[in-house]
Amino acid sequence: MEQRNKYVAEVNLKELIFELVHKLWIIILVGIVAAGVSWVTSYFLITPIYTSSTSVYIINRQSNEKMTLADLQTGTQLTKDYMFIVKSRPVTEQVIYSLNLDMTNQQLADLITVNTPQDTRILEITVKHTDPQMAKLIADFVAKISAERMVGVMNMESVNIVEEGSLPTIPSTPNVILNTVLASLVGVVSAAFAVILVYYFNDFIRTSDDIERYLNISTLGIIPVEESKGNKKVKKEIKKSLDEAAITDWEWEDTDIYEEKG
Repeated sequence: MEQRNKYVAEVNLKELIFELVHKLWIIILVGIVAAGVSWVTSYFLITPIYTSSTSVYIINRQSNEKMTLADLQTGTQLTKDYMFIVKSRPVTEQVIYSLNLDMTNQQLADLITVNTPQDTRILEITVKHTDPQMAKLIADFVAKISAERMVGVMNMESVNIVEEGSLPTIPSTPNVILNTVLASLVGVVSAAFAVILVYYFNDFIRTSDDIERYLNISTLGIIPVEESKGNKKVKKEIKKSLDEAAITDWEWEDTDIYEEKG
């Protein structure tokens, strides 16, 4: 019994692979369509976002003569305070006023991301905007105004700008190539999964092997239903000959009637 079940499982797996290969053109077509839709959507419908980053170095020494280990540890511990000042309302208001931006403080703060590498006193300020030049301007002004704000509020020695904002030439989002590839993979996997589901839930008996496998009975004979191309061609020629013969008989019959009347 186990050998029979094992045999059935192997045959089903082979049939499933055959079904996937037979429907491979559908799977590939769905993948191509999904990739095309994703490319059009990413390239034409989604607004590109550009990212510009700048970084500042925070110096906070207790003594003017030298920098101690305590100064380094204090600067690292105050990183969260510095991050809060960068996105604070006085800084965003000053940036909006300087650049004459048509947005609120919260909207500008949402465009700014502040990060710091571990165990450093460097703040990385990142700005995202639909205009690459505006992204660079906002990043530079945020770094400059927040540095002045830190020195005044935190009573620090100085905040130096390590790197000015870069002018982005390629949008950070959307990633057209990545979206296209992912959409193609999702389309192929979804189509293959649909083919597997259709095969799994298809309980119709299609071959004599299915009768023996599922009903445990032997078939005595097979009646062909599908007609080959050769048979179809022969039947068309026979039908054409019969039609011509019928027309000829009708013409002779019509002629005899005419002569009798005459």
